[in-house]
Amino acid sequence: MGKYKHESLVDYYERRPEANTGGTPVGILGSMHLNVFYLDGHYSPGAYKRRNFYIVALILNKSSVQINDVWYNIKQPALLFSTPATSYEWRTHLNKRKAWICIFTEDMLYTHQYKESMIYTSLTQFNNNPVFPLNASQCREAIALFETMNAELKADYALKQELLRNYLSILFHFGNKLSSALVGKSTRTASSRLTDAFVDLLNRQFPIHVPMQTLSLKSAADFACQLSVHINHLNHAVMETKGKTTTELIAERLLFEAVYMLRHSQLTVSQIAYCLGFKEVAYFHRFFKKRQGISPGQARR
Repeated sequence: MGKYKHESLVDYYERRPEANTGGTPVGILGSMHLNVFYLDGHYSPGAYKRRNFYIVALILNKSSVQINDVWYNIKQPALLFSTPATSYEWRTHLNKRKAWICIFTEDMLYTHQYKESMIYTSLTQFNNNPVFPLNASQCREAIALFETMNAELKADYALKQELLRNYLSILFHFGNKLSSALVGKSTRTASSRLTDAFVDLLNRQFPIHVPMQTLSLKSAADFACQLSVHINHLNHAVMETKGKTTTELIAERLLFEAVYMLRHSQLTVSQIAYCLGFKEVAYFHRFFKKRQGISPGQARR
């Protein structure tokens, strides 16, 4: 069986030993983990790949961040959200970096009251819009929150795990407020809400963790059925909001995942085709070559 080249927490701490400063992480390196620390000094670039943990970064100096093949030029303080579903690389100018970093595993979010509101709402939104520029007041508020979380990591408090989970919730609500301000409630239409629900369902199927896993929602009809709407209604809403058909958006996401898996996994082309919902590897070859101009094997080489 092939293995994915996702960066683990162990890999991260080996690559970033300075991340071990600033407090004792919750859970150390068990299934539940949270750490908050400040980075100030020399920068060494990391690889463009997925991590199997979450990152919320308050970036304070000029930087360039690549997330899911999109580059964001950060010219002012900005809050960044990266999930296991996103590919991520951070480059700073002048080989220096200044940032507050919070890294945590999904288990930090798994409680009855947080699972739905935080994972399925916030994280899917942040996958679509991961970078939020901050004004001076917002930056001070964010810094204070990271400093408080860092201080609580150092504190000897028996229930600090639950306390930090609450602060993590506040951090996500802070990001949600920034997201809401960008979108604006007045611009929310029935079509945009339906389109967002479709995009959330599409994104929620990734990343694919094991070779035996395959997509449950593969076509526009599958998504329409899951959303309990007529396929024509879904197609109209998506076209109105995105300017593309539902099928085009599904194909774009499948292509992105195919390219990522060819680059960053050891799965065979046949296994990748199965994971992405293609019944025959020949169909996958035609799909890929039509859009990339080369075969999956050539893309991997």
